[in-house]
Amino acid sequence: MAEAGRLERFLAVPTDEGADITIEVEGRSPVTMSVTLEQVEDMLDTLDEILDASDADDEYSDDEDEDDEDQDEREER
Repeated sequence: MAEAGRLERFLAVPTDEGADITIEVEGRSPVTMSVTLEQVEDMLDTLDEILDASDADDEYSDDEDEDDEDQDEREER
Protein backbone atom coordinates (compact mmCIF):
# COMPACT_ATOMS: atom_id res chain seq x y z
CA MET A 1 0.00 0.00 0.00
CA ALA A 2 1.24 3.50 -0.84
CA GLU A 3 2.43 5.81 1.91
CA ALA A 4 -0.21 8.33 3.00
CA GLY A 5 0.33 11.93 1.96
CA ARG A 6 -1.33 15.27 2.70
CA LEU A 7 -4.41 15.96 0.56
CA GLU A 8 -4.01 19.17 -1.46
CA ARG A 9 -7.11 19.07 -3.62
CA PHE A 10 -10.19 16.96 -4.23
CA LEU A 11 -12.42 17.50 -7.25
CA ALA A 12 -15.54 15.56 -8.26
CA VAL A 13 -17.25 16.19 -11.59
CA PRO A 14 -20.60 14.48 -12.15
CA THR A 15 -20.92 12.20 -15.17
CA ASP A 16 -23.78 10.13 -16.59
CA GLU A 17 -22.33 7.02 -14.89
CA GLY A 18 -21.33 8.63 -11.56
CA ALA A 19 -18.37 11.00 -11.33
CA ASP A 20 -14.81 11.66 -12.36
CA ILE A 21 -12.79 12.20 -9.21
CA THR A 22 -9.40 13.88 -9.13
CA ILE A 23 -7.24 13.64 -6.02
CA GLU A 24 -4.06 15.66 -5.65
CA VAL A 25 -1.61 14.72 -2.91
CA GLU A 26 1.22 17.00 -1.84
CA GLY A 27 4.36 16.29 -3.88
CA ARG A 28 2.69 13.75 -6.17
CA SER A 29 0.98 13.74 -9.55
CA PRO A 30 -2.82 14.06 -9.54
CA VAL A 31 -4.85 10.89 -9.99
CA THR A 32 -8.18 10.93 -11.82
CA MET A 33 -10.62 8.04 -11.75
CA SER A 34 -14.14 7.35 -12.93
CA VAL A 35 -16.49 6.00 -10.27
CA THR A 36 -20.04 4.70 -10.35
CA LEU A 37 -22.88 6.15 -8.28
CA GLU A 38 -22.67 3.05 -6.05
CA GLN A 39 -18.99 3.76 -5.40
CA VAL A 40 -19.81 7.40 -4.61
CA GLU A 41 -22.42 6.22 -2.09
CA ASP A 42 -19.86 3.85 -0.52
CA MET A 43 -17.38 6.75 -0.20
CA LEU A 44 -20.04 8.96 1.39
CA ASP A 45 -20.95 6.21 3.88
CA THR A 46 -17.29 5.87 4.85
CA LEU A 47 -16.86 9.64 5.25
CA ASP A 48 -20.07 9.81 7.33
CA GLU A 49 -18.67 7.13 9.64
CA ILE A 50 -15.46 9.14 10.05
CA LEU A 51 -17.43 12.32 10.82
CA ASP A 52 -19.68 10.48 13.27
CA ALA A 53 -16.64 9.10 15.09
CA SER A 54 -15.09 12.58 15.16
CA ASP A 55 -18.33 14.07 16.55
CA ALA A 56 -18.41 11.40 19.25
CA ASP A 57 -14.79 12.21 20.16
CA ASP A 58 -15.64 15.92 20.30
CA GLU A 59 -18.63 15.27 22.56
CA TYR A 60 -16.47 13.13 24.85
CA SER A 61 -13.84 15.86 24.94
CA ASP A 62 -16.51 18.51 25.65
CA ASP A 63 -17.88 16.38 28.50
CA GLU A 64 -14.38 16.11 29.98
CA ASP A 65 -13.92 19.89 29.70
CA GLU A 66 -17.24 20.46 31.50
CA ASP A 67 -16.22 18.00 34.23
CA ASP A 68 -12.91 19.86 34.64
CA GLU A 69 -14.76 23.20 34.89
CA ASP A 70 -17.15 21.76 37.49
CA GLN A 71 -14.20 20.45 39.48
CA ASP A 72 -12.45 23.85 39.28
CA GLU A 73 -15.59 25.61 40.52
CA ARG A 74 -15.87 23.23 43.50
CA GLU A 75 -12.22 23.76 44.36
CA GLU A 76 -12.64 27.55 44.29
CA ARG A 77 -15.43 27.39 46.87
